[in-house]
Amino acid sequence: MATWEFATSEPITATISIPSGSIDVTAAATDTITVAITPAGRLTDEQRLLESITVDFGDGNLVIDMPRRLIVGRSGSADVRVTLPTGSSCEIRTASADLSCTGELASLTAATASGEVTAELITELADVKTASGDVHLARARAAHVATASGDVRVRRVDDEVTAKTASGDVWIEAACGGLAETLTVSGDIRVGVAPGRDVYLDLSTFSGDVSSELEPAGETAEAVMTVQCRTVSGDITVQRAAEAVVG
Repeated sequence: MATWEFATSEPITATISIPSGSIDVTAAATDTITVAITPAGRLTDEQRLLESITVDFGDGNLVIDMPRRLIVGRSGSADVRVTLPTGSSCEIRTASADLSCTGELASLTAATASGEVTAELITELADVKTASGDVHLARARAAHVATASGDVRVRRVDDEVTAKTASGDVWIEAACGGLAETLTVSGDIRVGVAPGRDVYLDLSTFSGDVSSELEPAGETAEAVMTVQCRTVSGDITVQRAAEAVVG
């Protein structure tokens, strides 16, 4: 394992790129950035792998980069753990790695071909794209999520949310903004709407059931929120969000 430490007095921007493994980001009340990288998988030369990884910090930007050219087969995997100040932003790219973010981040941009993405609190935008993997967001101001194969679950979003998957379920526990747009080709959709909002409902499924606890506001009414749900094969459920989630 290799470790790095950098001093900082304010939130930073972290850019992390690894081919495979796992990435754990913790946002905490700290003035020290810590990075720990542990080689994983079948490696023929762990020392060479660690020496090939770039870890650099300057002008408020942390860069962690692991080149693809050293990767052969399943080797070249690494577990990356980062602790950074509360309110930092992250941009993460990986071919095959699970991503976990704990604590309060300002923004998260994540792209992975294969891997699960979880995040606790994003105060601005969570923008997540994955070809194969589940996405779980506890709370975000706004969220744009797209996955080809995987479930999407957002506990609470304060502004607009878009969630799209070709194969998987979509569950928005509490949509509190002006737009909740969901799409899946094969999977169920469930949307909880925060209390006290007039809603324009735009719901469609080719093969499945549609149910709603809400009275639609209609196109000419003063709806403050639009809920759009589309699925080819799956059920759609729209309901009032639980008070405990809306808080």
